Amino acid sequence: MACRRGGRRIGSPAPMTAEIHISEQTTALTQLMRQKLRVRGNTLPIVLARGKYRLPKRIVRAVNRLIEAETMAENPRLQMMLDHQALDASIREVERFLADIDPSDERKGWYLGILASLVINLLTLAILLIAVMLWQGYL
Repeated sequence: MACRRGGRRIGSPAPMTAEIHISEQTTALTQLMRQKLRVRGNTLPIVLARGKYRLPKRIVRAVNRLIEAETMAENPRLQMMLDHQALDASIREVERFLADIDPSDERKGWYLGILASLVINLLTLAILLIAVMLWQGYL
C-alpha cells in the first residue's frame, strides 16, 4: 500500500537508465580497447591501466572521466550531476582514436623494427671485422 506522489510509487527505486546507458557504453569501450590494444582485463580501469602507455594523455583523461562517471551513475543523487553531452563527447573521442589503430600494422612495424636492428648490427659487425683484418694485415 505505497502512496503515489508525482506519478511514482514512494519507496520504489528510481529509474536507472543513465547507469545502464553508461555501463553499456563503458562495456563496449572496454571490449574495443581490449581488441585494439591487445590487453587483458574485464573492467575499464584494468584495461586502461594495462594499455595506458600506448594512449595519449587526452585519451587517458577521457577514459578516466568515463570511469568516474560510471561510479557516479551507481548513486542516484550523484547520477543527476552527470553531464551526458560531455560523456558522449569523451566516448566519441576515445572511439575515434581507437578506430585508427590497426593491430596487424603495428605487428608488422614491430617485426620490421627487429629486422632493421638485426641488419644494422650485422653490418656493424662486418665493418668491424674488415677493419680488424686490415689492421692486422690479413687483407
